[in-house]
Amino acid sequence: MFSAGCLYVLMTFAVNIANDISEKILNGEIGLDVSSLIAEISSQLNGTAGEPPNVATLLLLGCWGIAIIDSFVLGRKLTEPTKSN
Repeated sequence: MFSAGCLYVLMTFAVNIANDISEKILNGEIGLDVSSLIAEISSQLNGTAGEPPNVATLLLLGCWGIAIIDSFVLGRKLTEPTKSN
């Protein structure tokens, strides 16, 4: 559930940037060539990123790392031979 919250923050951020760029394209502020689109995307990501997307990314990566470690621990417990005496 925590990962879903982080993904929601990141997707909201990405959709907002996409909407801003599409509005600029429709208004004629940005051309439809690759170089101007890449420049605008870079400026949007560098200029307005702020704390929420950065924190959400770090927390999502942390959850991912914990899930990997947990899967190894549980996998080892399943493959250990049972002691029967």
